[in-house]
Amino acid sequence: MKINLGDTINRAREAAEDIQSNVNKTERTEFVLLSDIVENKDNVFRVADMEETAKEDFDELVANIKENGLLHNIVVYQEGDKYILLSGERRVRAYKTLGKEKIKATVVPAGSWYENFNKLLSANTETRKYTAEVRDRIITAIKDKITERVASGDIEGELGNKVVSLVSRFFGVSERMAYKYLDIAEDLIQPLKDLHYQDIISTISAANFAGLPTKAQERIVEMYENDVDSAQEDAQSYAKEVRSVIEKDKQALKKIKWQKDYLEKRHSDAVTAGNISESAKYENKLKAIVDKEEEILKEQEKEFDNIAIPKKKPKATLTAEQIVSDSKDKIKRLLDKIVAEIGDKETIDKIKEMLEEI
Repeated sequence: MKINLGDTINRAREAAEDIQSNVNKTERTEFVLLSDIVENKDNVFRVADMEETAKEDFDELVANIKENGLLHNIVVYQEGDKYILLSGERRVRAYKTLGKEKIKATVVPAGSWYENFNKLLSANTETRKYTAEVRDRIITAIKDKITERVASGDIEGELGNKVVSLVSRFFGVSERMAYKYLDIAEDLIQPLKDLHYQDIISTISAANFAGLPTKAQERIVEMYENDVDSAQEDAQSYAKEVRSVIEKDKQALKKIKWQKDYLEKRHSDAVTAGNISESAKYENKLKAIVDKEEEILKEQEKEFDNIAIPKKKPKATLTAEQIVSDSKDKIKRLLDKIVAEIGDKETIDKIKEMLEEI
């Protein structure tokens, strides 16, 4: 029987390709050469490395891997003869620092860009803890990536819904809370963000303030600068009044937005068609609508100014005797706690007598 060597080689090649194709469609674990691993250009978690503790944490990771080995596989997907990182960039860097050649990886099936981006988020969900500040940077990066891909036509669908869905899944929160995270990241002014990052303002309050106009947010900052202790209640009360002003004009502004969208579309169509008279007509109508919108917003600002802000509360001036008396009381309370702990009441009573002589 005559064997056609060319056909045999082709069939062997096709069989090998089928095997490789099936391998690429299933999750597997293997040791991968570090030189074959490619950083993921869509990695939004690199912003976490901006933290001051990042270098110290990395050194600790290197030491831990050197002593205990790799506790968690990196996660990659295969693209040709390369492996694209989904999770484990710091572990890969640590292995390179230790002079190693290979690393244990979980290789997941590749998909569309959106599917791969979802896998990137999922692979990092359980491996990191984020401060509110880093959370905001990650959310902004996620939105930027999705916006870029929607604009280029790589993914379809409503931008906001996709971003909210990803943020919700990644941070393990409801979509309602994901919307609040987005509001904080996008609309809260920096001074209020700083107060939120210091845990002075809660996430719920931060999201509530984020929905207010910039001028109203600036007035809330003043409240916290004047008196942090009472600012929370005062700011919520002020925000409620501001929202009542906004609500009053909500329908009028919504109608104006519809009119603007319509007129901008008609104006654009007229310009494209080269119809000068029509484009001028819609341009004039658009200007009138914009003027009306600005008038409403200016009136709103005046109403915001008329909402009373609690004045800074003057701190009571204590006399020297009051200060000494207050200090003694605090020390006595502390001594009572010490008695409860060590039981040496006789010694404590002597200390109290000495305090009275001061």
